[in-house]
Amino acid sequence: MAAARHRRISAPYRPDIAWSPDVDPAELTLPPEADYDTQVARAVLEAAMISSAFARLAAYARPELAAPSERMCRVIRKALDKEFPGWNR
Repeated sequence: MAAARHRRISAPYRPDIAWSPDVDPAELTLPPEADYDTQVARAVLEAAMISSAFARLAAYARPELAAPSERMCRVIRKALDKEFPGWNR
């Protein structure tokens, strides 16, 4: 079990599979050699990309999905602003 987990954690980022619903998110992490500051910076940018995806969906999705999408966008952005001031500069 530990060996399988290590393989997942140490797998390189694969942009070709990043948006596949069949992908284990652990496969998309940076290798353990990447310093933690780099990993945090990447996670912040990924959160911002997810927020942007929700903003886009809020504009085009049916109302039942648009409202929650807009809320998710706001929540993520608010959390980023609170926890990582100046992240988007």
